[in-house]
Amino acid sequence: MSQKNETTILALALLLTVGIVGGGVWWFTNGSGIKIGNNIIPGSELGSNPSLQDRISFGEKTLTPGAVSPAKKEGVEAIAAKSYDKAIANFTTALKLNRNDPEALIFLNNARIASSKSYTIVASVPFGTDPNVSL
Repeated sequence: MSQKNETTILALALLLTVGIVGGGVWWFTNGSGIKIGNNIIPGSELGSNPSLQDRISFGEKTLTPGAVSPAKKEGVEAIAAKSYDKAIANFTTALKLNRNDPEALIFLNNARIASSKSYTIVASVPFGTDPNVSL
């Protein structure tokens, strides 16, 4: 092949690649409903539920579906009232009653931190109709 033919083929391949990549980026950002940045993705669980704040808790409300023990309920109320010593006692009691309660353990640790400087770590949990899956 001559150099002129190779250059033409290379230029066409480059244009085709740029077109495919550009089309993919356009589809990803516009055509699929996915937005880059602080926007919520339509069609995802976050986008289909307008009450996202109802699904986030730092210990002031329980998210576990089903029955909540009285000790855990009192601990949640104590955290909401910023009574951390009472919350620690209640969550410790709740964990003695049900050792397999990760939410109570997380809330106990949040109560131990109290209002000290801390970092927020997100735990994404698949809450649904079966609480055992999320636990």
